[in-house]
Amino acid sequence: MKTLEEQLRSYSSYHHDLRNKLTHFVGVPIVVYSLFIPMGWFRFVHADVPLTGATLFFFGVFIYYLRLDRALALLQTPITLALLYLADEASLLPFGQSLAAFGASFVLGWIIQLLGHYFEGKRPALVDNVAQIFNAPLFLTAELLIVLGFRKDLKPYLT
Repeated sequence: MKTLEEQLRSYSSYHHDLRNKLTHFVGVPIVVYSLFIPMGWFRFVHADVPLTGATLFFFGVFIYYLRLDRALALLQTPITLALLYLADEASLLPFGQSLAAFGASFVLGWIIQLLGHYFEGKRPALVDNVAQIFNAPLFLTAELLIVLGFRKDLKPYLT
């Protein structure tokens, strides 16, 4: 498995333009939300905290993030949990409405990100390596922490 630094350097090479980065701060969470919706249709346990395809996926990615960087993973988790909760609510809507919520948010999120890549003049990182889709939320968390003056140790990998 590649280190966090290797993952950030690879992802960063496709994201230098400020406008591209800003579109990703909007588009990536929308796409994550959208992907959780159909995964939420697969419900294994109905409870206050449901066990769904989305929660299983979240835990798998969370473990991956923990292996890369425990602090980043823990700081990024509340945002993803909020998206997971909202997507779970959408997955419980009547199927047609849930499907529409998925489709609209998926398309909107990608349009926003592709606009950023238009400004960047480069195709998305996942075109060359589909696994990069998993790194986007962690990359954004690292970017935000650096802008706020934290995690300066990661700055060399994001330029």
